Amino acid sequence: MKNTLMPKLFSLFLAIAGGLLFLLTTLLVRADKLRNLDFDITVKIQHNVPVKLDEYFLWFGTIAKFQVIVPLTIIVLLLMRRWVAAVSSLGLLFIAHLLEIVGKEALFQPPPPFMFYRHPTEFIFPDLHTFDHSSYPSGHSMRIVFAAMALGLAVWQARRLPVFIRLSLIALFSGVAFMTMFSRVSLGEHWTTDVIGGAGLGILAGGLNWIVMMWGNKSSGDTRERKSSHEADTM
Repeated sequence: MKNTLMPKLFSLFLAIAGGLLFLLTTLLVRADKLRNLDFDITVKIQHNVPVKLDEYFLWFGTIAKFQVIVPLTIIVLLLMRRWVAAVSSLGLLFIAHLLEIVGKEALFQPPPPFMFYRHPTEFIFPDLHTFDHSSYPSGHSMRIVFAAMALGLAVWQARRLPVFIRLSLIALFSGVAFMTMFSRVSLGEHWTTDVIGGAGLGILAGGLNWIVMMWGNKSSGDTRERKSSHEADTM
C-alpha cells in the first residue's frame, strides 16, 4: 500500500506546487512587480547567447507548438499501449489550455518589444510578430513541461527497458523542456515570467496526470496479472 501511495502523494504535492507557482506568478505579473526584472534577464540572456544559435533554438519552439507536441505525445502513449494516459493527457491538456486562455484574458502582459525579437519568419510554421496579444502565460512552456512529465513517467513505467535507457530518455525529455523554455526568452518571444507561469501550469496539469497514469498503470498491471494467473490455472 505504501509503495503505491507515496508516488501519488508526491504527484499531488507536485501538482499543488505547480498551481501555487502559477498563481503567485500571475499575481505578481498582474501587480506589475517584475517588469524590470523581466527586462534585465532578457537583456543578459540575449547578450550572452550568440545569434548564430538562434536557428537551433527555433527547433525547440517548433517542437512545442500545439500542432506538433500534442499529437506526438498522444501517439507515443498509444504506441506504448498507455490508453488511460492518452485519454487523461488529452483531457488535462484541454483544461490547461483553458486556464492559459483565462490567464491571457484576465491580465494583459505585452510580449517583449521588437528590438528583442530574434525569430526568422521563414522557418517552419511562420508567425507574424504582433503586439496586440498577451504573452502570459507561455503556452509553449506549459505544453513542453506537461509532455515531458507524461512521457517521462510512461517511460519509467516501461519496466522492460533497462534502467539506463529509461533514465537517459527522461534526461532527454527534461533537457528538451528546459531548452524550449530558455529559447522562449532568448528568441524574444516571451518574458521570463511568461515562461515560469507556463511551467507552473504545466506542472499542475502534469502532476494530476501522473496520478491518473499511476492508477491506469496499476489497473492494467492487475488485469495482466489476473489474465496470466487464469491462463496458468487452465493449463
